[in-house]
Amino acid sequence: MEHITITTHSEEIRLPHTDRQKNLTVLATAAQTLGWQFQGWHENALYYLTPNSYEAIQEIIQITVSQQVATIYSKPAVAWYTGDYNGTHHIQQLQQTVAAATRAEELKERSMHPMHREKWGAIVPSRTYIVTPAIAYINIAVFLFLLVVGSTLSPSAQFLFNWGGNYKEAIRHGEWWRMLTYMFLHGGPMHLFMNLFGLFYSGMFLEPLIGKTRLAGAYIITGVWAAYFSCMVHMSSVAVGASGAIFGMYGVLLALLTTDYVQKTARKTMRRALLLFVVYGLLAGLEGNTDNAAHLGGLISGMVVGYIFYPGMDRKDPLRKQWVSIIAMILVTALAIGGYFVYTAR
Repeated sequence: MEHITITTHSEEIRLPHTDRQKNLTVLATAAQTLGWQFQGWHENALYYLTPNSYEAIQEIIQITVSQQVATIYSKPAVAWYTGDYNGTHHIQQLQQTVAAATRAEELKERSMHPMHREKWGAIVPSRTYIVTPAIAYINIAVFLFLLVVGSTLSPSAQFLFNWGGNYKEAIRHGEWWRMLTYMFLHGGPMHLFMNLFGLFYSGMFLEPLIGKTRLAGAYIITGVWAAYFSCMVHMSSVAVGASGAIFGMYGVLLALLTTDYVQKTARKTMRRALLLFVVYGLLAGLEGNTDNAAHLGGLISGMVVGYIFYPGMDRKDPLRKQWVSIIAMILVTALAIGGYFVYTAR
């Protein structure tokens, strides 16, 4: 008598959710999409029968889920099958279907209008929206604090300089911190209000797309580059305000809207609205004492940062890699701008 051993094959696939029930739903939907016949549930495992085709024999598939990993077992549906068997075809189909469904779900979430994503609106933090309102609260707190210590609703250039306004000659003499502090100072309540409007408008779209770590890094990096551009054009005036960094956020978002990171239909609408907003802001900056040099510096550096971020977001880089890329950009910014001021201070 000859004994025939039925070969089995197993693989693990990553799942999109931390909730086990949601992952089971994703797998069941994928199996149904592929036309697999549900055979039942036994001892914490799903069982399916695949269709017979020219590409692969009919198989029995067993799926077990543990947190964010599914273990898939496959074996021939006929006990007398003795041909070459590797059991990969149907498992690969399942992997591809789950991956496609996951990406579609992510694109839908990225493309969702913030008014639907953020239950409590722009001013209240949520799980995917923390840094933007925090920056807004800091700006408001600084403005109120300065009113308490002696500022007016229209503070003088000297007052703003004393509290950290951006000024080229001071930076050349070592007061580099002004390129950070100026972002949290404002020339009056209307200046603050307009910047808060732009901050919330951009942040509600951008922060859920790139995450709080990248958003915070982008805000600081583009704000510093905006200060540098301002110094190059306005050499003898004090610059204050968050608008340079906000235009940096516009730049990051605009860069991502030229990629496939957002659904095509939503991408076109968002890009059109954002371009209109940016052009209006730049045209409005042609009047009065608005610092368009800072706006352009923030916008350009923001687009560069957005393109640097994109590959890591598409690969879903872990937090450690996100910090590495942000720190690298901070070092490049510090060396480039710091080197310029050291050289010109000779």
